[in-house]
Amino acid sequence: MADDELVVTGRVGQPVVLPVAPGAFGYVWHLQLPPGLQAAGETSSPPPAATALGAPTSARLLVEAALPGSYRLLARLARPDQTDVVRSLVLRVEVS
Repeated sequence: MADDELVVTGRVGQPVVLPVAPGAFGYVWHLQLPPGLQAAGETSSPPPAATALGAPTSARLLVEAALPGSYRLLARLARPDQTDVVRSLVLRVEVS
């Protein structure tokens, strides 16, 4: 399976929003972070009140860098207890 590659930008010391949701239907994103880049949680965005219980939110994963630079990370979508990857992304994070 070929990896998709996406570029995101951000600023030093501020969370950078990645174009991946925390996971759904039992799947989670596993991030392989390079040195200098760290996980910073996720955005919080509750679903609209009219949405059915259990509907997905628009939350996104966050990373943060202490120094400017170009960072490349691998994100793999899989079930927590399995090694089969259903999707993988290469993310280039440009931090100024």
